[in-house]
Amino acid sequence: MADLATAVETLPVGTSLLDRKMKKYDKLIPPNPVLASTLRDDLKRELREAIVERVLREAKVDEQVERKMDEVIPILLPYEHHLGTLIKRSFRRDRAQKWDRPISKLIKQLVTQFGLNE
Repeated sequence: MADLATAVETLPVGTSLLDRKMKKYDKLIPPNPVLASTLRDDLKRELREAIVERVLREAKVDEQVERKMDEVIPILLPYEHHLGTLIKRSFRRDRAQKWDRPISKLIKQLVTQFGLNE
């Protein structure tokens, strides 16, 4: 254990020594095929993010979600008053689960039952 403590204490010094030794060498640059692949992959990811953001904005997804929520609120009200009971019952079956798991299950049931995903 003492050896480990000594090694940890001397690590910054060892790192500094390594840094000084490596200073005379250039930074490591991957071969061109790796660089080109990184360029293409990163550009593709950025383009996808920009396009998805634009498409969602043009489709007015947030507005559609809000309209659908306005329709769904009356369906939710009876369930909202009994969520605590739902969670307690679910805990009786499985104490290890997270408290929000029964809510997630209820959401899936409501989506199916009332066709909320249409």
